[in-house]
Amino acid sequence: MRKVFISFPEMSKSGRNDTRRKALQTGEDAKSVADERRPR
Repeated sequence: MRKVFISFPEMSKSGRNDTRRKALQTGEDAKSVADERRPR
């Protein structure tokens, strides 16, 4: 799932929103999104 998250933000802004929604739904993925936003 982490690979998909990294690919989403690279696609475009729309992908980022989709990733955030999925992260909120799962909760565990939210950590992956936060980790990605940190280095950015």
